[in-house]
Amino acid sequence: MSTFIPPQLPISVQHVAELIRTPTNDGGIIQTAGYNNPGDGGGNSYFYRATGRAALVASRNNISLQGGFYINGTGSDDYYEATNKTIINAMQYGAVGGRIVDATDIFTRMAADCVLYAAGGVEGDNTYQTAKIHIPHGDYRIRYWSLPAPCLFSGDGYEGTFIIAAPNAGTCDFTASTSTS
Repeated sequence: MSTFIPPQLPISVQHVAELIRTPTNDGGIIQTAGYNNPGDGGGNSYFYRATGRAALVASRNNISLQGGFYINGTGSDDYYEATNKTIINAMQYGAVGGRIVDATDIFTRMAADCVLYAAGGVEGDNTYQTAKIHIPHGDYRIRYWSLPAPCLFSGDGYEGTFIIAAPNAGTCDFTASTSTS
C-alpha cells in the first residue's frame, strides 16, 4: 500500500520583503498579496529555488533578478521564480505610479524580460511567444524606454496610465523597435 502525500499548499505573505524572510522547502510555493504593500497590484505566486541563481543571472546576460519573474533569496544562490510568467506587470517589478520615483530602470528590466519571454528564454522551450507588458493605473516617471518587438504594451486607458518624462531628461525618448532580432 502506497502512502498518500498531499500537495504542498501555498504559503501566503503580505509582500516581497516578507517573502524572502519566509522559510520553505525547495519547490515550495509562496503567494504575495502585493510587491511593496498588500493590494498594490504586484502580487504573484513564486516557487522557491534553493540553488541556481548564479546560472540564471548568467543566462540573462547578467541582468539582475530583483523584481518581476525572479526575486533574490537571502542566501548566495537561492531565488524565487514566478509561477505565472505570461504578463509582465510593472507593479511586480516594484514600480510605484506616483510621479515621484524614476522608474526607468524598472521599465528597462521589464523590456529585457519581455524579449526573453518572446524568445522562449523564460519558459525555456525556445518557441516564439508574444510577450505582454502591463502598466497599471498611475503616473510613471522615466527618462527613456525602448519597447522591443514582439512585445505588446498596455495600460489602464485614457486618464489611467501616464508615462511622464523625468526631470532633467529633456524629452522622454519612447521608441518601439520593429526588429525581432
